[in-house]
Order: sequence, then C-alpha cells, then structure tokens
Amino acid sequence: MPSELKTAHIKPLLKKIALDPDDLKNYRPVKVVERIVSARLHTYLQESDLHTTFQSAYKPNHSVESALTRVQNDLLHAMDNQEVTVLVLLDLSAAFDTMEHRVLLDRLNQDYGISGSALAWFAPYLSDRTQSVQIGGVSSSTKVLSCGVPQGSVLGPQLFSLYTGPLAKIISRHGVNFHGYADDNQLYMSAKPVQGDVDAAVTRIQDCVAEIRGWMRTNFLKLNDSKTEVIVISSKAQSKKLSVNSVDVGGVQVAPTEKVRDLGVVFDKTLSLISTSGTFPPSDVTSQRRPQSNLCMHSSHLDWICATRYCTDYHNGSCTDCRRFKTLLLGLSLEPGSLTT
Repeated sequence: MPSELKTAHIKPLLKKIALDPDDLKNYRPVKVVERIVSARLHTYLQESDLHTTFQSAYKPNHSVESALTRVQNDLLHAMDNQEVTVLVLLDLSAAFDTMEHRVLLDRLNQDYGISGSALAWFAPYLSDRTQSVQIGGVSSSTKVLSCGVPQGSVLGPQLFSLYTGPLAKIISRHGVNFHGYADDNQLYMSAKPVQGDVDAAVTRIQDCVAEIRGWMRTNFLKLNDSKTEVIVISSKAQSKKLSVNSVDVGGVQVAPTEKVRDLGVVFDKTLSLISTSGTFPPSDVTSQRRPQSNLCMHSSHLDWICATRYCTDYHNGSCTDCRRFKTLLLGLSLEPGSLTT
C-alpha cells in the first residue's frame, strides 16, 4: 500500500444542515483521497457463504429496504398472531474509529479464513495512516491513526461488518430476533399478551444486550446509550392487556416511546405508519384495496410490498420494479406478497 495513499484529508461536513456548526460532534469526516475497490472480498464472502445472514449493509442485493422489509414483516406476522413485540434499537458510538487492528486481522484469519498474502496485505493497509483537517483551504497538523478503518472508503465499512460478525452468534444464542444495518442493530422478541410472557421476553432482551455490551468492551467498541430506543408494538386491543415500564440497557432504564425512527422510517406502537419520514410513503398507501389498479409507485420498499399484492403487472412479470422486489424477497427467504396486511 503506497504511503501517499495512507494520508486522509478531512473536509468537515455537517451530518445534517439543521445541526449546530459550533458543536464538533455534528460533523462527519469524508475522505476524498482514497477509494478502495472491494469486489474480490465481496466475491470471496459470497461464494464461501460467510456473510452474516441478517446484516443488510455492504452486501450485493441488500440495503436499508431489505433490513426494514424483514423487520416489518416479522412485526406484522406477530400482530396477525395476536402477539406483542418489544423492539430495541441499538447504535454504536464512533464505531469505525475505534476498531483495533490486531483484533480485526485475527478475526479475518480465524473467522473468515483469510490468510497468506491476502491477510498480509491488510496489515500495511491498516497501519501507519495519518489524517488532517482542512477548513477553508487551511490544513491542520497531521495525526497518526492507531485504530479504526478509513472513513469514506469502500473497504472500511466492509471490514467493520466483518469485525462485528460475532454479534450475530451472541444474539442468536439468546433466542432474540435481530437485523442489522451497519452499526444500527434492531433486536426484538414477540410474546402473547400475557404479562409474564412479555416480562420474560424483556428479560431475554436485557440479558442479550448485557452480553453485547461486554463483547463490545472487549473489542474496543461502545454502545451509544443516548440513541438506544425501545418501543412495544401491538394492536390497540392487545396493548391494553399489559404494560412494559422500561428495559434495562447497561444499567439505564429506557422507557418505551410512542414512536421510534428506525433507519429513517418512523414506526409507531401500532405500526400504523401515520408518522413517517419524508421518503416513506403515507399510511393511506397500505389501506388502498384496489386489485385492478397499478399502485407501483417506484419510490420505496413499502410501495413494492403493496405492488406485489395490488400491481396488475406483477403476476405477469412485466413490472421491472416488482421483479426487483421479488428478487429481494427471495434473498430474504420470504414469499412475495406475504408482507402485506
């Protein structure tokens, strides 16, 4: 790895326009020098079946849409079965910046079978990196990066996904459902609307989160407690039968909220989708029952969910967007059309 490609020039950009420009934590550094091609790693992981099944980031044919589709499908199935679901949204703090290089190299070798010259290439790729900050044409002094992966690169996010691969085994061991997108993790469990059953589900999630926190401490990562959210999702009738006061997250009691923002989409406690983000279709899309109408609006995954049931061109295969969504569903091992209410 040429040394000149190991220096990053950081141009501070606000994460959101409305944020306070005087608060440094509101900036997202963007690397403009280095772009690493990761096609071979993608191919190796896919051919060796080493991708984490329920991680939708940095994989071909997966996206925010596939993550949301899977979770929403499970939530709707639980509601159809007259069950209550406790959903916990976890987020990591500066996840890409704190990864320990030695841990990552060992994980690539032991968990993913990367060895020889391929593994030897990653060591110099990660080490001896520097970065500086540029504002108005003026650069700060250069600092050496002793941990983390290059932000702004293609390979960096992939390596983060592999670094956190063991989380899937931890969560599965507790019998908790989950789906992840990058450093955002969605943990959820469903139970019959009996207080004892719901309390047991909450306890299982709490035990799972406690083990996740322990694993993260060992691996130099940290949960962002301020962004942890909890919501209890059910029909209005089932919600009256029980109460969940709080979920213990690292010693902090997090109370359920009326709605949460999950990967940019707002879920409320009855999954009505009335409160939505600007890119998510309005709730009346799901209530339209017109089998002879073409409702394929080509804007988001919910449009395609509706289209698989109501699009007149879906079953004869002439709708390109519906074919794309069907491919996505097959990748998630779901039946097209099973995601509608």
